[in-house]
Amino acid sequence: MFKRSTAAIGLVMLLALVAAACGGATISASGGDGSAGARAAAKINPKARLVYGTPLDGSGFSQRLQPAAMTAICDAVVGNQVFSPVIKLDVKTQRLVPNLAASWKVVDPSTFSFKLRPNLTFQDGTKLDAAAAKAALDITRAPTSKLNPTLSVVTGVDAGADGLTVTLHLATPTASAMPYTLAGREGYLAAAASTDTHPIGAGPFGFDSQTVGQKISLTKFAKYWNAKSVKLGGIDYVTTAANAGVNSVIAGDIDSTDGGTDVNAPAEHDPNVKIETATGASYWKININTSKPNLNNAQFRQAMNYAIDRATIAKTLFGPSAEVAAEPYPTTFKLQYQKNMANKYPYNPKKAIATLKAAGITTPVSITGAYPAGIATFQRFAEIVQQELKAVGINLTLAPSPNLLDTYFQKQQGDIEFTLWPPRPDPSVTISRQFAPDGSANAGKNNDPNIVAGLAKITGSVDPTVQGQGYKQAVDAIVTQALEVPIVYPVNTEVHRTYVTSKNWQVYGPCQGVDFSQLAITTAKK
Repeated sequence: MFKRSTAAIGLVMLLALVAAACGGATISASGGDGSAGARAAAKINPKARLVYGTPLDGSGFSQRLQPAAMTAICDAVVGNQVFSPVIKLDVKTQRLVPNLAASWKVVDPSTFSFKLRPNLTFQDGTKLDAAAAKAALDITRAPTSKLNPTLSVVTGVDAGADGLTVTLHLATPTASAMPYTLAGREGYLAAAASTDTHPIGAGPFGFDSQTVGQKISLTKFAKYWNAKSVKLGGIDYVTTAANAGVNSVIAGDIDSTDGGTDVNAPAEHDPNVKIETATGASYWKININTSKPNLNNAQFRQAMNYAIDRATIAKTLFGPSAEVAAEPYPTTFKLQYQKNMANKYPYNPKKAIATLKAAGITTPVSITGAYPAGIATFQRFAEIVQQELKAVGINLTLAPSPNLLDTYFQKQQGDIEFTLWPPRPDPSVTISRQFAPDGSANAGKNNDPNIVAGLAKITGSVDPTVQGQGYKQAVDAIVTQALEVPIVYPVNTEVHRTYVTSKNWQVYGPCQGVDFSQLAITTAKK
């Protein structure tokens, strides 16, 4: 799935509005990179290119650039810049804001429409009007599209006679959820000539080139609807191992990267580096393939949950600021979080052993687990769990994988997987992708009727009370049946050189980067 390069849900998109004028605004840059006087007088360099470190090797970022081919939330790190969704979600306020769409409305429970900004242009010079948007959405929602599971509810798309209005007809009364759906990758609009090797969108940065697994280069799109607010000349993504990115920033090899409370220590007292933080909604967890022997037994899975000391793992890996996870949503998700499930599986090795015995499991028993190769924190996470499971009679063999999407989901190698799940703009996707029978992240294809029924309530109503009942039904089933082992919600961080600045840091979370259209680089960068 997604490596520690992966994050958050609210956390997906933003409103690009940097107040300083393009090219000559004086800004204040705290930290190092020269004398105090030079820093105070540093000016924005509109031609500067941001060198951004992120894993491009396929372990999180899927290496797919066309919206219909994207398989990982990490693809947003590039996709948000090339395409930029129809609607954005401000990760600080958790409010939806206009983007390519100037406005939107729920016409009726099964009909949703949005109105594009006038005079939008794709990066190849073609017009982005209602007809082009319809064509793009028809491709993204097609049965062959990787985003079809989310957009399959759309039964038809109409282009309005005004050339700007796009209307979506839905199979269920879920129009109120569509703004959140279109704030994700589902809201990317690709030009007719866009391909998986040369994507063309209407976002703030146009695609230049890609060396697969190593580098992707983008350049500012001069005709982006809000181009005057974009202060970077371009972005060069370079592949960087998650546990090495912070040191690369300190060394000056890259300008910015995802951080993490587990890897930020070397940067915390460096005068040339700053760390931005944001509340985390991505959770580190153990995926369980419920089709495998023993793992297909709910009591075995429950025993695993009792055997693992979440609180100690959370503190050991991420410090005291991290929130211990007990379910798929953090406490900040008021409608989705279920307080009654918060202490369903307290750390209790004796109860784990008793539960295994009650299940008729003869111990010791062996299982295998995959984790992202080359990431020290994930390795440490897996090793702690290995020791804790051994104490109750479960012998875990660990296997690092350079590509968990291929290893665990496609080849079905490994009984469990150590991973990270970032939230989506539409919170129900956390359930549908991971626990619905046709979910792309449901390796065992488990089919719990309460999850299916709960999802039906969530997506079939605009009433928060009914949706809340649906979340309770689904989450209670997920936790009671022990379909995963949630561990921790770490704080999201972004580590950067002090010459990288912003008046509105929008930190999306692991592997999704930030809102690059709101960043600037000063002349302090040499």
